Amino acid sequence: MKGNHMAKKTTPKTSTPAIKGRFAKLDREWCVAFPSDVKLSVGSVVAVVTAEGVEKQVKINATPVVLFDVKRETVSAEMFYTFDRIAK
Repeated sequence: MKGNHMAKKTTPKTSTPAIKGRFAKLDREWCVAFPSDVKLSVGSVVAVVTAEGVEKQVKINATPVVLFDVKRETVSAEMFYTFDRIAK
């Protein structure tokens, strides 16, 4: 399984640790998801990790949305932001 290999990999330590988001698709929109305690604003440039483990930079272009599970009456622990890709 791919999931087992992901846990064993470590990233090099940097002087400023950063939380990396992940790509997620909500309805027809691609978003980046971050834990809800991470506060980002429109225009923030953030690191996102692809499913293949590649880090990319994106620019947040709107305020976040959160998912509400109607059946369980719970709110997701992640915030979802739409973004603009940053060309290399």
